Amino acid sequence: MAYGDIRDAFVAAKNFATGANDLQLKSVLLDLQDMVFELQDENRMLREENHSLKNEKILESELYKEGMVWRRVGNEYRYCPKCYGKDNKLIVCDEYNNSDFGHGYQCPVCYSSFQI
Repeated sequence: MAYGDIRDAFVAAKNFATGANDLQLKSVLLDLQDMVFELQDENRMLREENHSLKNEKILESELYKEGMVWRRVGNEYRYCPKCYGKDNKLIVCDEYNNSDFGHGYQCPVCYSSFQI
């Protein structure tokens, strides 16, 4: 039975009780209806959190270290290890190649540089 079914049953009971003059019954039914709405909200939030955690776990299984930067299976981008370590954000690093520092990558967010 889904939350929607329970909610519908409470609404039907409340409508049935509307014809009666029992204020205590109406009050109890309204309280129960509020509880169901709260449970629905909590369930929705927990489902979203669960979905987010599953996505993080999938992402972590696709990441690997290449030198100092992170790479993701199946693409050519290099990701900043500082931004990923701090906020779990995959920030694509900009590639650079100059005579003083050689070949490497720089994060456009935290400006950290990494050589390969």
